[in-house]
Parts: sequence; structure tokens; C-alpha cells
Amino acid sequence: MSTRYILAHDLGTTGNKAILVDEEGNIKGSAWFSYPTYMPKPGVAEQNAEDWWRAVVMSTKELIKKEKISPRDIVAIGISGLTPNCLPVNREGVPLGRAMIHMDVRAQPIATKLEKEISMDFIHRFMLKTGARIDPRVDFVRILWIKNNKPKIYEKTHKFLQAKDYIVLKLTNVFTTDYTDASLGFGLFNFREKRYDEEALDTFGIPLEKLPEPHLSTEIVGEVTEKAAKETGLNVGTPVIAGAADAAAINLGAGAERPNIAVLNLGGSIFVTVLSKKIMDKPHFYFVQIDPDYLGYGVDLQTGGVCLRWMRDQFCPMEKLVASAIDIDAYRLLDSEAERIKPGSDDLIFLPYFAGGPSVKFNSKAKGAFFGLTLTHTKAHLIRSIMEGIAYEFRYMIEHMENLDLEVKEVRLCGGGSKSSLWGKIIASVLGREILVPSYPTDSSAYGAALAAGVGVGLFKDLEEAQGRVKLFNRYVPEPEWHDKY
Repeated sequence: MSTRYILAHDLGTTGNKAILVDEEGNIKGSAWFSYPTYMPKPGVAEQNAEDWWRAVVMSTKELIKKEKISPRDIVAIGISGLTPNCLPVNREGVPLGRAMIHMDVRAQPIATKLEKEISMDFIHRFMLKTGARIDPRVDFVRILWIKNNKPKIYEKTHKFLQAKDYIVLKLTNVFTTDYTDASLGFGLFNFREKRYDEEALDTFGIPLEKLPEPHLSTEIVGEVTEKAAKETGLNVGTPVIAGAADAAAINLGAGAERPNIAVLNLGGSIFVTVLSKKIMDKPHFYFVQIDPDYLGYGVDLQTGGVCLRWMRDQFCPMEKLVASAIDIDAYRLLDSEAERIKPGSDDLIFLPYFAGGPSVKFNSKAKGAFFGLTLTHTKAHLIRSIMEGIAYEFRYMIEHMENLDLEVKEVRLCGGGSKSSLWGKIIASVLGREILVPSYPTDSSAYGAALAAGVGVGLFKDLEEAQGRVKLFNRYVPEPEWHDKY
């Protein structure tokens, strides 16, 4: 009998990663296809949903061809994706504009107005029921921004979708979402009742019919249509699973779908999540997980690894040329430069608030900064100080979690930044903790979506068995001298 595979996609900030996972839980192959972010002015960050779909189509075809498998051997499709996105689509599923991605903060005036006009009693109840914040980055606030600023688009909108929901729609012709995105993306999910909160919808004036129906992340919500099969090369009728927000999929993909583990994601954005069944008696940001019995208490910052990419793109043209000539990742050259600099970057401090911050007490007007520059500082100092500034933001996040009485016994690191041994050692030394890296650290979100899909079609008995497929790949330990300095 031929091997059965799960195809999973993770729509990230810079592109889509596609992976094939076999029935033993091993990644057989991967493919990548990038797409742009449009930032025409400060506070605005948009992506084109058709770019997402094109990336899914191209990476699917490439993966099937490269791995020489039959589409018939793909028994399930799982999707994860960046969130929140606030993508309006009409009844035919056609986007009515670009999606407002997680870095977009133009809805701040709406958030400010809500905080002034809505009673503190309601806000307190709302946060306790949903874990959501009155925040310009959460989609119920953005829906109101569209309602106020683009009323024609609002009226034409049949559903507001998240990134992975749009791909599910393109594959199956079904408008849907899952619990994690209803919670983290839309910010309107009552975790106790497992449905959108009626009082919140009433208070904000958002019609229920404009939101997609939420399902369990492991639930089959549709099958690949004939049209989608022609575009992607997939088999008609292949089951498609509801999927999950990237921040939730990462926890499963990192083997951390259980309490007392802090998952640090070092991607374009950064966030820390600690899972718990504990319900706080005071408002705090949390979101429902793939296992809906767990809440993920989280802290996030929209600009993490993207700060280092900014440094690479704006100030390191030679490194990019050399890397291209010798066929290596330019970030390896940036690592080599930063390794020459002592811990502390000779008192140069970096604040990674390129799209507001800090993580724990967010202010959309905050700006990034290099503080303490002197004529003795070099580009290498700037590179290392970026790494250190983001490491300190992680420390700030974890200390905040512990102040909430969420015990952190273990730390796991995921995301593209986990590939840098220098950055890993810096983070471990700033935290003063050992950091474990799971088996597929740069694919944790896609891998989590694949494991959830495997549960959905019965390849794995349950989430516990699926999570058992995750092994440890690496570990970073604090350098004693570095830790003392930090």
C-alpha cells in the first residue's frame, strides 16, 4: 500500500510554506512561495488575498512534482496562517480589497473611541469572556473601521475572513473559520460557550451573518472542488480541515499543547504563549487553542525578526551579494558580524517598536530606536543590538506571564530565528534559561496544521498521539559570562 500524506500550508508574513507529512509524522518535503506586503504609509500594512492563493497553488504544484507523489496519496489538507487579517469578501468569495494584516494599526481611532464610549463594566465582562482586547490589531475593531471609512465595501461584504479561511474557501467553496481564529483573529469568541459572543456583537453593532461559522480545528469542513483541483493539481474530494491560526498551530507543532511550557516564536513578528486550563479572574489577552479545553495566554509584538530583515535589506547590500554568489543565507553573514561584538553591544540598546509597542503595554504610536549610538559603533554593533533587543522583549513577555501566576517550567523556541545559534544563545543568556528547539522549528505552524489534519482524518487517534510525533532538535544554554552581563 502506498504511503499516505498530509499536505499543510502556513501563510506567513512574507510567504507561504507548504509541507508534506507522512503517516509517521515526518516531513517528507517542503516548498516556499513569497508574496509582498503593501505599506503605502505609516500604520498601514496590507496583503492581497489572491497573492496568498497563488502562493498556495504554486507551492502545492512544486511539492507534488518535487517529491514525485500522486495527489491520490494526499489524504488531508491542513491550513494555518497569519492573523488577524480582516479580509472582506462578497457572496462569490471575491475579495473586496486587500487584507489588513497583523501589523496594520490604522484602526486606532476606533479603538480609542470604543474605550471612551463603552462602559468599563462591559469591557471587563467582554475581556473575561473572550480574552480579546480593545486593540486596533484585532479584527472586530477593523470591521468597525471599514464600516465607518469604507461603507460601500462594508455593505457588499458577505463575510470577513482570515488568511487561512480564504484558502479553505478557494479549495472547498465553503465560508468557514475555526475556534482559534474566531478567538484570536476576530476577538469575538466566547470561549465558555464556544460561539461568538452575542452581547459583544450587539454592543459593537456587528451582524453575526458577516462572520464565518467557527469549527474545531480538527474538523473536516469541505472537500477539494473540481475547480480547485484543476488549479492546484490536487485530487477532487480530498478532505480539507478547518485549520488554525498560526499562533495556535505553532503550539501543537512545537509539542507544547500542554501547560507550563512557554513557546517563543521568533518569526517576522514575535510572541510568547503559555497554555493553561486556568481562567483568570481579571482581564487578560488569551485565545482558544486547537485543543479547545486550553487557553493560550499570549503576548505579542508585530515587529521581531522583521527588524533584522529591515537591517539586512537597508544596510547590508554587500552581504546579500556575497551570500547570493556563494549560495548561502545572508543571515549567516550577519551572524558572523554580530559574533565579533561583545554582549551588550558596547552599551547600544535597540527598541524593536517599528509598528508600535512594547508587547505588554502596547501603544500604537511607539517608535523603534537605537539608543546610545557613538562614533565607535559599527554595523556589527547594530546587528547584535537588534538580536539583544528582541531577546529582552522575550524576557519582558515571560516575566509578565509569571506575574500572572502562570508557571513556566520549560521554554521552546520556534520560527526562522531559531536557526541562528548566536541568537539562540543570546536569548538563553538574557533569559537565564535553557531553551529547547523542537524537531521542525521553522515549520512549526505548518506542522501543527498537519498534525491537526491527521487527527481530523483519523491518521492519529487524538491530539495527544499527534503531539507525540514531535521530537527535540536542538537546545541552547545560557553562556554564564553573557548572562552575568545581561
